[in-house]
Amino acid sequence: MPTSSTHVASAAGPLPQSGGCYLINPRWKAREALPARMFHGKHRPTLASAYDDAYAGVPILDTLLDAFAFFDGLAPSLARRHEDGSLEGFPLPPYDFALRYRRLAPDWPTERVWNGRAWLVAQAGPPHGSRTIVGRITVSGRVILCGDTIAGAGRTQAFTELAEQVVLAPGPPPSCSATGCRPAPGSPSSSVAATSPR
Repeated sequence: MPTSSTHVASAAGPLPQSGGCYLINPRWKAREALPARMFHGKHRPTLASAYDDAYAGVPILDTLLDAFAFFDGLAPSLARRHEDGSLEGFPLPPYDFALRYRRLAPDWPTERVWNGRAWLVAQAGPPHGSRTIVGRITVSGRVILCGDTIAGAGRTQAFTELAEQVVLAPGPPPSCSATGCRPAPGSPSSSVAATSPR
C-alpha cells in the first residue's frame, strides 16, 4: 500500500518490556488529504465515493482482515487451521493495556460495525447513575446542556446533549458565562436523575 495513503491515527507506548517500542495504529487518510489527481477523471467520482465509504478513516488492520476473510471465503483450504476448523494465528494477541475496540480476527466486526452497535446500545436507554449539569449554551436557538454522568465507583463520563434529551430536576437549568458555569439561581439542584432517553 502506498505510504501516502495512510496516516498514524494513534500511537501508544512505550510498551512494557518492549525496549522502548510503540504500538502504531495506522488508518487510511481522508480523501481530502490525498493527491487530487487520484479522484479526478471520467470514472473518478464513483471511485471517490467508494473510497469515502470503504476506506477513509478505517484502520489498516480492518482492511487486511477484510481481505483475509474474503479470500478465506473463496478458498478456505488456503489458510492453516486447527483440528476444530478455527484459523491458526487468530485471534491476534490482544493489547496488554486498555484501548478502544481493536479487531483481532477476520470474523470479528470491523471498528465501524462495533462503534455502530455500541452507539445503538447507548441510545437504547438512559445512562446508569446520576447526572450533574455544569453548563448550558444556546446554539441556533437550541439549548444544549453539558455535564457529567456519575456512575458507580466514582467514575464519571462527560456528556453534551440537547436539553430535551435530559430530564431536569425542578427549576431553571444552569447557565454559563465567560467566568464559568453554575446552577441557575433558585434551582433546587443541578443533579439529574438518569431516567431520560439519551
